[in-house]
Amino acid sequence: MKTRIVALACCLIPSMALGDSFDDRVRIAEEAEEADQYKWYQKEMYSEIGQHLANTMRNCFETVEDPKTDTFFLVASVTDAGKASRIIVRPSTNIARCFAAGVEKATFPKPPVYPGEDGFPIVIEMKIT
Repeated sequence: MKTRIVALACCLIPSMALGDSFDDRVRIAEEAEEADQYKWYQKEMYSEIGQHLANTMRNCFETVEDPKTDTFFLVASVTDAGKASRIIVRPSTNIARCFAAGVEKATFPKPPVYPGEDGFPIVIEMKIT
């Protein structure tokens, strides 16, 4: 019985680390955004990818049939290689999914290390008016 419990724990523990809830990931990304030691990265990141994000959204509206304009949140982790990983959008509308695909193609500046995270946490709130 102990062997099964240990085996099960070994399988579940790594999954729990990567399986943070969407709300937890948003909270962590917002904390990173507000922390004085990481504010420089927010400025640098948007300076480098801001135009890509704007072009992505414009392209989504040009190509997505019947675009849903609900406000959405995108949460991701930026890797040392400057790529967004673990991208999730909520709600998952057609525009949100299109935007997420564009974020996946972006090249981000090298992020700082964020304690306890595999990549630098980011959150983008999109309010479409």
